Amino acid sequence: METKDKELGKVPGTASPSPIGEGWGEASGETSSSFIFETADDFSYGLLKQYAKENRLSMTEAEGILWRMIRGKSLGFKFRRQHIIDNYIADFVDLHHKLIIELDGKYHFIGHQPISDAVRTTALNKMGYVVLRFKNEEVIGAPLKVLDNIKQAMKEIDNAQSTTSGIASPSPIGEGRGEAFDICSIGHITRDKIVTPDKTVYMAGGTSFYMTYGISHLPRKVSYQLVTKVGEESKEDIEKIKALGFDTICYPSRHTVFFENIYGKDQNGRTQKVRAKADPFTIEDVKPLEAKVFHLGSLLADDFAPEVVEYLATKGIVSIDVQGYLREVVNEDVHAVPWKDKERVLRCTGMLKLNESEMVSIAGSSDTHEVGKRLAKMGVREVVMTLGSYGAVIYDGDKFYDIPPYEPKAVVDATGCGDTFSTGYLWCRVQGMDIEESGKFAAAMCSLKLEHSGPFDGTIEDIEARLQ
Repeated sequence: METKDKELGKVPGTASPSPIGEGWGEASGETSSSFIFETADDFSYGLLKQYAKENRLSMTEAEGILWRMIRGKSLGFKFRRQHIIDNYIADFVDLHHKLIIELDGKYHFIGHQPISDAVRTTALNKMGYVVLRFKNEEVIGAPLKVLDNIKQAMKEIDNAQSTTSGIASPSPIGEGRGEAFDICSIGHITRDKIVTPDKTVYMAGGTSFYMTYGISHLPRKVSYQLVTKVGEESKEDIEKIKALGFDTICYPSRHTVFFENIYGKDQNGRTQKVRAKADPFTIEDVKPLEAKVFHLGSLLADDFAPEVVEYLATKGIVSIDVQGYLREVVNEDVHAVPWKDKERVLRCTGMLKLNESEMVSIAGSSDTHEVGKRLAKMGVREVVMTLGSYGAVIYDGDKFYDIPPYEPKAVVDATGCGDTFSTGYLWCRVQGMDIEESGKFAAAMCSLKLEHSGPFDGTIEDIEARLQ
């Protein structure tokens, strides 16, 4: 369609049906005994339904022409418009034939959009859908020719189906693919030296480290996978992580990332040095992975090339902690740098977490409402802005949610606090909890983590008590 596509990344496989009748386009009068028409992914449905509603209310000229020709059962089978399929919104779809029709305005031929459309089509093809694309000009200038092409596609699909059972049924959940995790955390496990006014501590670290240990202390309601890359010196740390019982993939690297974090009395700020770097993640590293959400724990600007992010966005929802994209290493010193491929990466991002200084770096403002709106326009679906001891603000493209802070008993070590927030937030969101509830849970979890060095080691009961 002519307006910007409202889509997140692709989750492989057939999504579990959601309750019948909740925002599924025009009423169909058909039941699931014919075929399953609830095709959205449960997790992303809440993010997409408003976009689908807006699109239905603001059709382009070409969409209006086509809709008048195919609406109802004009072609023998019902077409739906702006229908959510997994993590995408299809312009029009005939679910009986699994035939999608997309209309392309000028936007679809600019910059990286043709690549995005191609990976979207590939993703939908893997789910069993045939995708027809027409330019707006084709529909406006030769509508009957477009209609004939649609009829021919339906006929060819019927002929192909007649060699099997007639009507193709949705595949069982998970069939034809490997195990899909709810959350796959991808990032380097580090060796950290943490210096505070009171003491110096040596320990493992990194976004994926804090997320893995943090989630290990929560009820196992969420399936989780860790993907990391370390040197020989970190083998013992990896064995300890594997003992937690999570699926773990560890790729070899020439070195393990070695950070030195130095805090003053104000735990909201720190200085850093990097004594060693690990090898970046590649497309080959992530090809075997299957997950609903891929959380990328970037530590340095070159950890994830934009091609890796774009690839993962065809397989699941991409969640990013922005910190690593804004820093590079020069002679062991960490320097702030502009985000080179910001627009390209954010177009693929379902959720982005950033703090106050990062807000200024990538959006030029410390005003949460300005930043949220700017990043949403770039393509981010949920903008999570953590404000240290002031709580957090989350924007979903429609509404701002103010998340209160929860007072810790003592402030001992802020290292890993942002990662802990992401852990709690994603743990809640993949279970279908709303944004505000998820944000409060994450903030309470952070409050408990602040009270000691190392990752969160409390319990769900501790978090619930802190929320009271």
